[in-house]
Amino acid sequence: MAADLGRRKGVSAESLAGFLVDATFAAMQRDVAMIVETGEGQPDIVDTIVHVWTQALYAPTAPSRARTGRS
Repeated sequence: MAADLGRRKGVSAESLAGFLVDATFAAMQRDVAMIVETGEGQPDIVDTIVHVWTQALYAPTAPSRARTGRS
């Protein structure tokens, strides 16, 4: 499965990658702070980060003709 950034008009690969890395880093900072303060981290952080990355890179931006049955 490969990302098709061409579907995301106006979004460069560099800016999308930068956003994803920054968002991941911020989530990790919050998780580490939570662990230091409470001894427990965010229970679903890995699943959440994977979901965000997957949606940003691989989710369709509009319904495809095959799925809508329209031509």
